[in-house]
Amino acid sequence: MFQISLRGDELVERALRQAPDELLREVDWALQRGAQEVAREERRDVAKATSQTANSIYPEKTGPLEYTVAPHTDYAPHIERGTDGPYRGMPPVQSILDWVKTVGITPRDPGDSLEDVAWAIARAIGERGTPAQPFVEPVRDSAALQLRIAELVETGKTRALTNLGLRPGRA
Repeated sequence: MFQISLRGDELVERALRQAPDELLREVDWALQRGAQEVAREERRDVAKATSQTANSIYPEKTGPLEYTVAPHTDYAPHIERGTDGPYRGMPPVQSILDWVKTVGITPRDPGDSLEDVAWAIARAIGERGTPAQPFVEPVRDSAALQLRIAELVETGKTRALTNLGLRPGRA
């Protein structure tokens, strides 16, 4: 989770007294933009057999000056953290079958069906788990992205001060 503090110098405190809505609107714009950039990076980094998980990653406004970015699929945590074996039983064979069809896996043995392949993969996942393929934590831990969001917030603060006619040196 990112936390950014809006340090109140004299101009920011004056802006908050004079027109808090203006300052909050500009900072909120900056945070929304930052949340969109976090979502874009997570979508770029997620493992993609299909685009279902990537398409489920989007920012949501969860409070004043607060945004949450998260994947909205049931299995996203299993991608992020992996499933150290043994898994909690086999994953749904139909889900694995859909994936097998999407990525174009064909049976090694001509006598096996795609359903046989899906069942074997599901059983192997149930026995051994799956490796982690982190896509959320690396983005959240990115110093460059944290710096980018801090820059966006600083830009929002400066825009609000400019809109209010409160520029540094003109107190």
